[in-house]
Amino acid sequence: MSDQNGCNVADFDEYSDLVKKRLYACIFGIVITIVCAFLRRRAVSASPVDMLKNANAMIGLASVKIILVVGILIKLMPKCPENCPCVKSVFNDALPYVLGVLALIWVYRGMELRKIAIARIARDDGQRLVDLGA
Repeated sequence: MSDQNGCNVADFDEYSDLVKKRLYACIFGIVITIVCAFLRRRAVSASPVDMLKNANAMIGLASVKIILVVGILIKLMPKCPENCPCVKSVFNDALPYVLGVLALIWVYRGMELRKIAIARIARDDGQRLVDLGA
């Protein structure tokens, strides 16, 4: 079935569904970014063990986000059907790349936080050994 422009309505509906799925996946990626920011902020005032847990969670969530971005770029790449009036959105096209860069930044920040937590745990354990007379 085609409309007056020669656009296949079924193909256009499939295109629209793919655009919606891509947008929902990007929104999920934004939520992951917010959770990582919350974990980072919480880790600053946490004990070294909790800081290490938050760092590992940040790294894990950022890894999930990288997989999500790859999935968006490979599977959820909509192409406008021929003769259909599709609106190109720079926001919708650029968002997966922005999410990918943010995911890499969060992996890096998680690794930094992990190193700091491990150093603090080692320092505290060394201090305990000194306190015990070892």
